[in-house]
Amino acid sequence: MTVTLGLTGGIASGKSTVAAMLVELGAGLVDADIGARLVVAPGSVGLDAVTAHFGKGILREDGTLDRASLGRIVFNQPEQKAALEAILHPLILAWMKQRRHEYVVAKTPLVVLDIPLLYETGVGLELCDYTAVVWVPPQVQLERLMRRNRYDYKAALSRIKAQMPIDKKRAMADFCIDNSGPPTDTQQQVIRLWQRLVTHRAGSTSCKS
Repeated sequence: MTVTLGLTGGIASGKSTVAAMLVELGAGLVDADIGARLVVAPGSVGLDAVTAHFGKGILREDGTLDRASLGRIVFNQPEQKAALEAILHPLILAWMKQRRHEYVVAKTPLVVLDIPLLYETGVGLELCDYTAVVWVPPQVQLERLMRRNRYDYKAALSRIKAQMPIDKKRAMADFCIDNSGPPTDTQQQVIRLWQRLVTHRAGSTSCKS
């Protein structure tokens, strides 16, 4: 039987690292960010729909989507953001369903749905048997984001505050991977999570207080 795990986290929490560890153990990966790009590829129904609503000014000369231009339109305009989500979310969900189905047919033991905004949007949540959050303390998250992206304190903090607080995600998840320590610690937690979901062996994967 294939188990579907919704994997999420905050910016700079290390979600992609954990996803890669699960893939190494034998999981299939469905990356929502990849789906979000594919559904607006040139010639796609998604790009046609987005262009029809927002105009051809959101296209580059080569016909690809200019994400920066689109971002400026929807930034701080809730009605435009909602219109964009109404177009894209059903398409992304359909793409994730198809990819998940392919793994199920192949009898992959665990399918990981890597969805950064799993709780914020709810897109893909219905497909999940369980959810897991990759967690680090907010201060660690801030420091890592500043170091990784070379943001100053204000810029990093604004990006973190634009997301649901990571502690709130932790409280909502079935499982939690604490990625604040060395990689070996994270690896051991991922192995325990795999054992619980795939081989049904006991082991704690909670970092809830």
